Amino acid sequence: MLNIVMPNGASFGWGICGKMIASEIKKQLPIQFYTSKFSQQSIQDEFIYHHLKTCVHPIENAPFSGKERPALQAIADHEMNAWGPDFSSGFRMGYTFFENNCLSNTAIQNAQKFDCIATGSTWCSDVLQSFGIKNTFPVLQGIDTQVFHPANNLKRHFQDKFVIFSGGKFEFRKAQDIVIAVVKRLMEKYDDVLFVNSWYNLWPQTMQSIAHSPHIKTVNKQGTFTEIINAILAVNGIDLNRVITLPLLPNAQMASIYKNTDIGLFPNRCEGGTNLVLMEYLACGKATIVSNFSGHCDIVTEKNSLRITNAHEVQLKNNGVTTAIWQEPDIDETYALLEQAYINREKLQTFGSTAGRDLQQYTWENTAINFIRIFENQGISLKLI
Repeated sequence: MLNIVMPNGASFGWGICGKMIASEIKKQLPIQFYTSKFSQQSIQDEFIYHHLKTCVHPIENAPFSGKERPALQAIADHEMNAWGPDFSSGFRMGYTFFENNCLSNTAIQNAQKFDCIATGSTWCSDVLQSFGIKNTFPVLQGIDTQVFHPANNLKRHFQDKFVIFSGGKFEFRKAQDIVIAVVKRLMEKYDDVLFVNSWYNLWPQTMQSIAHSPHIKTVNKQGTFTEIINAILAVNGIDLNRVITLPLLPNAQMASIYKNTDIGLFPNRCEGGTNLVLMEYLACGKATIVSNFSGHCDIVTEKNSLRITNAHEVQLKNNGVTTAIWQEPDIDETYALLEQAYINREKLQTFGSTAGRDLQQYTWENTAINFIRIFENQGISLKLI
């Protein structure tokens, strides 16, 4: 029996991660799933909902029964606080994705409360180990390969356009400012460029970080998310008649979006995980331009993507204290790769085909198996079904 303490959801990374990890581990062994706001609406998958509902407990019901059981618990923030109650168990493994790689003393102390920490990337594990947290191992997140796969991935719409896709919540770290800058340059030169963005951000406070950008203007506009994004695009010289700004969509609907585009643009400054949107896009057999830094390095290769390799360090500070050191992608290299993709679009299928094959190994089933393997390697016996 294993206690799993994680969020659930269908439209944000941690929610997808929590529901899929719980669902796949439950196929291997008995679990108790402590989560928040669990419902058919939050899961948006009838089979997973019915598979999990008999083992779900509200997070508010802590303290937990079966405290002697091992537990897998999400780590919620850059201070390494546990998601949900901080509780004792027979053996507690944390799972974390973080980007603030200059750990505070508080973060180090909180990390030491866990018996073991699994991370969403090799980069995160390396950071923890550099701060003396040695019992840490990467466990890469998965994708739903029944939904995200390379079959039937030729465009059915906008076949006369070069369609660029950019995804991820709108913020400085995700580098949508670089996307805006290079897309503008390409649109000014070629009139058949169409831009599709899926930038919905459930955490508006992080949107303000885009003001740090050296590349674009920002606006102080009230309105819907789509209206705000379109205002930012417009003030930066992008023709809104050549833009599709997507609302927040259920995860499963994104596959058809990806397949109707030509190239994905991911010049992210830092990723604590492997970037779920990028993984899904690659899995659909589509070519990408990707920053070759941090968590991206676990999944991108010279054969499955066009990699941005030139960068310089950018420091983030909070009250004068450096909290993170990220990589600032070279904007000229990013544009050069984008124009190269435009001119040589017939070659993109080679990258996409390789990506589609490469990403099929990253299933949520394998993620679950990797968690179980770490517990067993730590000497923790889990009663498998």
